[in-house]
Amino acid sequence: MVYVNNYDDVLVNLKSSKEIEIFLAIKKMFTKSRSEVGFVQSELAKKMNVSRVKVSTIIRMLISIGFIKKVTRTTYRMNPYIYLPYQADGSALQEEWDELMN
Repeated sequence: MVYVNNYDDVLVNLKSSKEIEIFLAIKKMFTKSRSEVGFVQSELAKKMNVSRVKVSTIIRMLISIGFIKKVTRTTYRMNPYIYLPYQADGSALQEEWDELMN
């Protein structure tokens, strides 16, 4: 499920096809069984064939928009009010998100 207005905010801020590709790679990491994902920015940059600075910039933008939240140094959680992974329990994810935000 996608909450169109907020999801559009994310897409509007992506300026190139490579930025969209990085965003989609990050989004794809979240599944119904993985509400938090961990990754190292330098490893993602190498995999995507871009600089670590580029990945860092995208992640900071996703955090500022509210698409993801940094939980620990290398762990992130996706905002279930913007996007829900296929077959995910939206109510449970939103409840967890609300607790995390408080």
